Amino acid sequence: MNILVRNAKKTDYHAVRTIMNQVQEMHVAWRPDIYKSNENLISEEIFDLMISSGNLYVADVDGTVAGVLEVTYAGFMNIKTEPVKDLIFGLLNRENTIFQIIIDGKTEFDKNDVYPSDAEIELLYHTFMN
Repeated sequence: MNILVRNAKKTDYHAVRTIMNQVQEMHVAWRPDIYKSNENLISEEIFDLMISSGNLYVADVDGTVAGVLEVTYAGFMNIKTEPVKDLIFGLLNRENTIFQIIIDGKTEFDKNDVYPSDAEIELLYHTFMN
């Protein structure tokens, strides 16, 4: 199984919409007093805006979108991506998979860590040397 975290693209719309609708229905089942069913949580126009922000990511498992993350929900606004040119054949790691996440210079995290919205986030990813 190959998992790739990547920026969402236009062709991911239907998969992202399906996942978001599934999550909404779980919320409705758990807390119907708060959540209501809505089969159109995200229009194509809104999806396009989310893509253009550069903060919408998907988890791609063997070519199928299996997860969605919009980083701005966490409030972070200072996100950079950086290639790490460490692949020769791509046997041990796949191209564009996450190499390391750095938040304000830290590479180890605890579930109770809290960071300001202007914290510097660096997503380092594997890429070929050439």
